[in-house]
Amino acid sequence: LAAAQRRLSRKIKGSKNWIKQKLKVARIHRKIRNLRDEFLHQVSKKLVDKADLIVFENLNIKSMVKNHNLAKHILDHSWGRLIQYTTYKAARAGKSVELVDSRYTSQRCSGCGIIVPKTLEDRVHECPRCGLKLDRDHNAALNILTLGLRGRACGDAG
Repeated sequence: LAAAQRRLSRKIKGSKNWIKQKLKVARIHRKIRNLRDEFLHQVSKKLVDKADLIVFENLNIKSMVKNHNLAKHILDHSWGRLIQYTTYKAARAGKSVELVDSRYTSQRCSGCGIIVPKTLEDRVHECPRCGLKLDRDHNAALNILTLGLRGRACGDAG
C-alpha cells in the first residue's frame, strides 16, 4: 500500500497513468478492508459460539481516537465494528451482549473492590489491602465480567 501510494504521488495528477495507479491503490485498500472484516467476522463468531453472555467495555472510541499516538491502532483494530458484529450474531443465536461502563475497570481491585491508581505504564495490579497481584488487563477483564453479570442479575439494560 505504501509503495503504491508513493507511486501515485509521483504521477501527474489527472493523467492516464495517475488514474490507473489510483485504481491500484483503491484495490489494495479494498483488499485490506475485506481482510479486516473477515477477521472480525471470525472472531465474533468464535465469541458467540463459546459464550452465552459476552461483556464489552462501553468505550468512547471517538474520544480515544483524538489521541494521535493511539488513533491509528484503535482504528486498525475496528473495536466498534467487532462489538456491532458480535451483537447481531448473538441476537441471532439467542445469546446476549452487555456493554458496561469502562470507568475504573483497570484500577479497581477485582478481589476487594478498592481503587488502586495506576498510570498506563503500570502493567501489574498489586492491591495493598488484599495482596492480590495480577496482570492489569486480567484484573480489568474480571471487573468487566463482574459488572456484566451484576447488570444482568439486576436487569439493567446497559
